[in-house]
Amino acid sequence: MALNSNPMGITDRFKFNEICIIIGISCCIGMVFNLFWINRVPFITPPKAEMYAKRDIPTISLEETREKLDRHGIIFLDARGVADYELKHIKGALNLPVSYFDLYYPKMKKFLPMDAEIVVYCEGEECGASLHLAEELIAMQYKNVLVFLGGWVEWNKAGYPAE
Repeated sequence: MALNSNPMGITDRFKFNEICIIIGISCCIGMVFNLFWINRVPFITPPKAEMYAKRDIPTISLEETREKLDRHGIIFLDARGVADYELKHIKGALNLPVSYFDLYYPKMKKFLPMDAEIVVYCEGEECGASLHLAEELIAMQYKNVLVFLGGWVEWNKAGYPAE
């Protein structure tokens, strides 16, 4: 009876090499497909501020947002879901979840004059909900829409007024 002293035999090495080649070819095909696809996925995601700038949506900093909170007539809109909003939000902010825009907007419309200055925010810098909500409002002819990029995370971290 012969004992196999080599636990990874020659056939196992061939299988491993074949798997590596298949994975490599698949990655190459995927990258080439992505280059020519109309909805391509960027290899390097641009910073959120750059994305907002490309879409002509003005953004404001934490300090500017804090200053605006003290002024009357400025409306803060939280683009997050209802559950997140109910946990805590910027003091005085209204909730208009972008994922349910068509459902909530008709109810909120009376609180959102077309000429009002509106500050939109969501969870934080990596959240895209504020961008989408701002785009929806701008498409409806709202003129003074600003996005607070830092969102709830930056606001809460700074210890600014919340409810």
